[in-house]
This record gives sequence, structure tokens and C-alpha cells, in this order.
Amino acid sequence: MSLVNALKVYAGLLLLLAVEVLVTLFWPRHDSVVMLAAAGQFLLLLVFYQGLYRHRGWVRLFGWLYLLWLLVMMVFILGESATR
Repeated sequence: MSLVNALKVYAGLLLLLAVEVLVTLFWPRHDSVVMLAAAGQFLLLLVFYQGLYRHRGWVRLFGWLYLLWLLVMMVFILGESATR
């Protein structure tokens, strides 16, 4: 990963962290926004940690399917916890 791309990833992570902190401080009843920002951080880290931006073929396909499965499970778990 080039230095410019790494800086973009770090800037995105810091922006999502700022969203989490500001929502927690000023709008404490909006837990879903904090969870979405945390999920965004998690997915951003996974995409760049797994290197899905540079791989081709089956590796990229299964990597994105894995991330989609994690997203579906997160929605399912949050839905279950919200209905209890």
C-alpha cells in the first residue's frame, strides 16, 4: 500500500472515531450511529488488512463474500438485541 493510500485509510478511521465520540457526547440515545461507525472502522480495516483492493479473481470474490457475511451477521445480532 502506498503512503497516500495508507494516509487515506488512517484519515477515514480517525473520521469514524470522531463521529463515534461526538455522537456519544452530544446524542447519547443514538447508539445505532456509534455501532455503524464502529462497523465501518472494522470493515475498513478488514478490507485493507486482507488486501482485497489489490487481489484478483477468487481471492477477491471470497474476501468480499466473507465481509458481506460479517455484515449480515452483525445486522442479525443487532436486530436480535434490539427486539429483546
